[in-house]
Amino acid sequence: MEYTKKNGGGFAHGMTGKSEKTEAEFSEAELLELQKKHKEGITSADLIALLDSKGFRFSESTLRKYVQLGLLPRSRRIGRKGQRRGSIGIYPPNIILHILNIKRGLKENRTLDEIGYRASVLAELETLSNAFANLASGMKTLVAQEKDPKAVDKIETQLKLAEQDFERLHKRLTSAIHHAQQGDRE
Repeated sequence: MEYTKKNGGGFAHGMTGKSEKTEAEFSEAELLELQKKHKEGITSADLIALLDSKGFRFSESTLRKYVQLGLLPRSRRIGRKGQRRGSIGIYPPNIILHILNIKRGLKENRTLDEIGYRASVLAELETLSNAFANLASGMKTLVAQEKDPKAVDKIETQLKLAEQDFERLHKRLTSAIHHAQQGDRE
């Protein structure tokens, strides 16, 4: 999936007569790389600089507004080393994808309420995926502790089947969400 942006301010609101940079594409590979690079999170300054480097108009006040509206996750505070250095807000690495989805929704003339509802559905799917990954990890820990070879084989077989079932379910739900989004555009 690629996120295409158009020159002329496709996503930006309140345009002035200023010359605009073209909003470049983020490929799926770039998004995955960014999430790996910022696996511990990304500061608002780094986030805004990253978006600016791709030609997006996105400010600190827009970030705060979207967080307040519940469209984006809140930052977590991380203390800085040293005396009286305070703390810094770190946003989860998937915030970049959330921002791109918001911008796409605005481009498609969706309201912030519509965008928020879709974001909450996608967030629930992400929560479900994380919960299943944690469950599978716990099951693998149990398998490692099991001494009976027959029990190990049975648990491993059932876990593999459950992982395959969940992968199919995830694909079906993701496909349904994307079809619903496309249906709204027609």
